[in-house]
Amino acid sequence: AADPIFMSLVQRWAFDGGGMFARLQRGQDGRMQFVKWHEVVTCCGRGNPVPYDTFRWAHLKKVERSIEKIYRVYDGHPGSLVDLCRQNIVFETPQQLLACLKDILADSSVQ
Repeated sequence: AADPIFMSLVQRWAFDGGGMFARLQRGQDGRMQFVKWHEVVTCCGRGNPVPYDTFRWAHLKKVERSIEKIYRVYDGHPGSLVDLCRQNIVFETPQQLLACLKDILADSSVQ
């Protein structure tokens, strides 16, 4: 159940920092579309469900790949494997990115 916990953290960091997530569907010009998470949550806060299935979310690392990495990279030490789940938050400015990184570092639930 690491992914739902991590997803809620990532979404909170994006909300607080003006971060964006990629949409599954590309724009008419073929380019990826990004939407500010606080706009999605604000819109959905009016009684509409959050359209999670319309965003491009990363997936948990597969078991096979995790085992391979433990033995190939970490000499059989599973405690060294720290990248089981990941997500991408996109920012418009370096200042937003820096603010988000500071939030992550200050978050007591992150080790």
